[in-house]
Amino acid sequence: MVPCLGDSKASINYKIIQKYIDNKINKHDEMSEIYNYIYSCLYGNRALNSNASIQAFYKGATKKSIKLLQNIIKYTFYYDKKREGKSYYLLNLLKELVNNGNTKIHKTMLKLRHKSLFELIFMTIVLCSSVNENYKYGFEYFPKK
Repeated sequence: MVPCLGDSKASINYKIIQKYIDNKINKHDEMSEIYNYIYSCLYGNRALNSNASIQAFYKGATKKSIKLLQNIIKYTFYYDKKREGKSYYLLNLLKELVNNGNTKIHKTMLKLRHKSLFELIFMTIVLCSSVNENYKYGFEYFPKK
């Protein structure tokens, strides 16, 4: 999945990746909520197997944005495999958001400063996707329009 981010053409594995993340969400374990945020970052509110699901991941995004998303996914898969060091994992994600985030991401983080570290990080990650603009205030988990 990581090499597909920012590519100008749709990944041939787009639906496979979508199904993989959906399966992780449906396990209902300690990683489910994290994968739910990752899914929303990549797919917005598109349903599994929706005809609207085939597209490129972050086509034309800046190199910093792509690096940010790649590292978020890399750290998440690593944490999922190890299932230890949650504080270290969250701090790495926070560092990525600060170092590779743009002004919009930094402003979002400031608006969410009253949230827990987990909520601040993952609500910000969801808002990386322009598809999720209806969540722009980020004060609810997944607010209704």
